[in-house]
Amino acid sequence: MGTAGAHTHSMTFVSGGSSGAPGSGSPDYSKYSVNTSSAGAHTHSVSGTAASAGAHAHTVGIGAHTHSVAIGSHGHTITVNAAGNAENTVKNIAFNYIVRLA
Repeated sequence: MGTAGAHTHSMTFVSGGSSGAPGSGSPDYSKYSVNTSSAGAHTHSVSGTAASAGAHAHTVGIGAHTHSVAIGSHGHTITVNAAGNAENTVKNIAFNYIVRLA
């Protein structure tokens, strides 16, 4: 990775200190921007892993853990639908007679 051809480099830096009495909170800083002169056609290389590797992801294992979400007091509704025959009584007359004798 590099920039080829004749080019310059720019730098920005801040200098200065505090003016006035110590602790007065009156900063006196100056900001400077400078450009180097062109050194002719040249390139700069960056090796290692500091250069951009394009779109990618990193995974960090954080071990087994849980998350809890408090949802406050609430309720649930349960509906039981009828199934089968509408009548659940025994229609057998002989069975009814035996049950009454018992």
